[in-house]
Amino acid sequence: EIEMVVKKAVMRQSDKCYLLCDHTKLGKKHFFKMNDIYDFDALYIDDEIDEESLQKLKEMTQVVVCD
Repeated sequence: EIEMVVKKAVMRQSDKCYLLCDHTKLGKKHFFKMNDIYDFDALYIDDEIDEESLQKLKEMTQVVVCD
């Protein structure tokens, strides 16, 4: 919980916020929710993401697919 509070404070002070994750993190449920995808200026994700998920993410934020 403490880390989440610190990360939110850092994001509030930042000009730009980016999210880096791999495709295995999509659709997972966790005990804590830190942010919505809309809170990030861009999402960087690996190239193993399926096309349907990629299109949904592109509707919410800028997506950069990395190989």
